[in-house]
Amino acid sequence: MKELNIKKQKNTIIQQLECVLSGKGNDFIALTKTFIEHTKSDFIDHFLMLEWRNIEKSDDHVVNNIARQLQIILINTSKFDYTVQLRRPGIMNASDIKWMGISQVVSVKGRGSIKIKILEVPGTVNINNFQPGISLSILKEVELKNGDSYSCQGTHQILDIVEVTDTVIIESLSVKEEKTNLFWTFNHNLKSYMSESSNLLISRLTTMLNVASQMKINLPHTLYETIFEVGDPNLKLSTLQIMLLQDNFEAFDYLQKAIDSADEILSEGAQEVLNRLTYSN
Repeated sequence: MKELNIKKQKNTIIQQLECVLSGKGNDFIALTKTFIEHTKSDFIDHFLMLEWRNIEKSDDHVVNNIARQLQIILINTSKFDYTVQLRRPGIMNASDIKWMGISQVVSVKGRGSIKIKILEVPGTVNINNFQPGISLSILKEVELKNGDSYSCQGTHQILDIVEVTDTVIIESLSVKEEKTNLFWTFNHNLKSYMSESSNLLISRLTTMLNVASQMKINLPHTLYETIFEVGDPNLKLSTLQIMLLQDNFEAFDYLQKAIDSADEILSEGAQEVLNRLTYSN
């Protein structure tokens, strides 16, 4: 009965959020209100009770959701992710910060509180056109206690948790942007230094290409042909740079075609690759 109740609640949540997202103007204020109202329900309580009972019945029970250390992705759709994470007390060490071009709402439960730094990427920056050395600005710092919520204002803002005073549960809704092709990474000095594809398959393929390059493995010519025929612009740019590092002279033909491409991201990126190549020589 409890399992059916959770499935029903889960489907209701998805329907409510997707209804707001598909509405006229994609009203994020309405979406935030809907999500916050949901966090006040007993959905998480029912979910945890069910999992505990399943674990009691079988010591090899696996939680049937995408799970990481101290985090569970309860709902994963093409439009949004709904995650729950347990945060233990402590000050977070300075580390890399990810910009994923998402709109996010967080809600806190528990006896502790969290401090969040609100960071912002310059509004003129296009997430699909990576630039190294872009600086994040710090807008403010907020403290959230039991029952408090916070929503970021637009896809250029990032919520970075910097301190947890006592154990808390954080529920978060991350609304995806369909046109986002890249994730950016900023270092502890808040400067951008790398990017990766938001498409998991492309990200893994890029990693494979980089590993092959480091190991000086010559990849099949047909693989390059396939990438330049159907690959996304950022994968093509990564492949171009790998080919140049391998002294593959075919890269120059692909580079010229990329510069002449109607795809603005590919054309500008290829021109930048050529400029760096010319400058280094």
